[in-house]
Amino acid sequence: MSKGFRSTTGKAIGNYVGETSKQIRNGFGVYNYPNKFFRYEGEWRKGKKHGHGRLVMVDGSYYEGSFKNGEISGHGYRSWSYSGNVYIGEFKCGEICGIGVMTYGNGEKYEGGWKDNKRHGEGELVEANGDIYKGSFYQHKKHGKGHQIYSNGDEYEGDWVQGLKQGHGIIKYSDGTIYNGQWRNNMFNGEGSILHVSGVKYEGMWISGSPAVESSILVCESNVIEIEQGQCFDLDVICQTVDGKAVNDEGRLLQVTAGVKILNKRSEGKFSDEEIITTPFDFEAESYPLTEMLPDSESFVNGKIEEVSLTIETEDKNVEIDRLTLEDTSKNNSSRTASAVSHLTQESVLQHSSLADYGASPEGISSTSHGYIFPSVSTLRTINGRATFTNLFLPPFNPSYSSITEDNPDSHASQPQKWKRVIKKGSAQNSTTEVSDYKEGKRRKEKKEEKLNDDKWKYCKPGDYVIIIQEITNPPFFDTTLQPAYCHVKVTSKQKRAKSKMDKK
Repeated sequence: MSKGFRSTTGKAIGNYVGETSKQIRNGFGVYNYPNKFFRYEGEWRKGKKHGHGRLVMVDGSYYEGSFKNGEISGHGYRSWSYSGNVYIGEFKCGEICGIGVMTYGNGEKYEGGWKDNKRHGEGELVEANGDIYKGSFYQHKKHGKGHQIYSNGDEYEGDWVQGLKQGHGIIKYSDGTIYNGQWRNNMFNGEGSILHVSGVKYEGMWISGSPAVESSILVCESNVIEIEQGQCFDLDVICQTVDGKAVNDEGRLLQVTAGVKILNKRSEGKFSDEEIITTPFDFEAESYPLTEMLPDSESFVNGKIEEVSLTIETEDKNVEIDRLTLEDTSKNNSSRTASAVSHLTQESVLQHSSLADYGASPEGISSTSHGYIFPSVSTLRTINGRATFTNLFLPPFNPSYSSITEDNPDSHASQPQKWKRVIKKGSAQNSTTEVSDYKEGKRRKEKKEEKLNDDKWKYCKPGDYVIIIQEITNPPFFDTTLQPAYCHVKVTSKQKRAKSKMDKK
């Protein structure tokens, strides 16, 4: 900037054309600088630019506004041709200083305080990507208290240091996740708590954006459980670190499923790799239904499985499906008992596999490949790093164990074999006695076989089962899910258990 130009030759002095007073530029005039880069036209006082004027640069940039004692000072308009930036606001001694608005060539816009050509004090910055920051600046960077609204919907309010989130702050992500705590270098660091969109909660120390103590696996408190046929059981699951330390994770969503040991060899080609469950118990398994035994479901293990047609409305059309019901097998009550299926309401029953063609995917249902269906175990969320699945029950059905086949699904309903009538020759009295004995023996035999036939379908087969507990938190907490937990369930026969008790006595 020129500090002024003394005139000694009147109105037309060198590169100056304009008004003078006592041979000094005074009033309005135009001055072309010797370096030919600057040209000023405007008001002069006592040989110095003073008042309103326009300073033009040869590259097209210019300033128009207030001058004081030869310097750009006061309110003015400044345009930079090489960057496209435009500023309207206050200047001091040629520098941007005070309150003003800068519109940048890259699309950004800042309105607020300035000092020494840098953003300084309170202001609002709209960045090129759509982010909006309102708050404090220091030497052109976000510094102090500030509120940032990101173009993707995230929102942060808190402390900043040299353009980075640092100190205490709260961020609300567009997906609903909220973090409240300490920051360092734009990352969670120090004490803080997070409520994840998936429902997971964590409160404690953070290091470089991650929890100081992170769970990585699920573990069953009991790896092996022994039960008898028809017996319910519970499962306690714990969240742990790799080195076995318990973690008080809140809200991780867990799902439990089951499998049964494969008895047939894989070489027979019965199962594909996708159908086989690898377990840590030295056996492979196939999927097996798992359900919950509710208080009013005692008849569940006293009945037989039957398929009944049911129509459920879907978004596209009404689809007729098969629904699991239970029928009392006693002679005195052959009707279906509503109480036995009170927990299998239309809302909680799985649409048959044919509904998959219509995109139906109801929750809370487990089905088998033979069309028989069972209500699946409800998912649970961890509380203080723990979850307990109660009243788990292995229902009386399995494709590979049972005699039910695709070709003969009703084979379990086959009648017991009839006795052959054999009567020895003898007197009429002997014949009558023998006939009576034969009928009584036949009745007892049929009753025994009927009971055996019923028991066959009351319970799952004795053998080895595996229970798998998996995390299905969605979306995953920090993009990772815990390794699943496994429990080996050994099911023994009721007869064997009773015999064992008698032997002990």
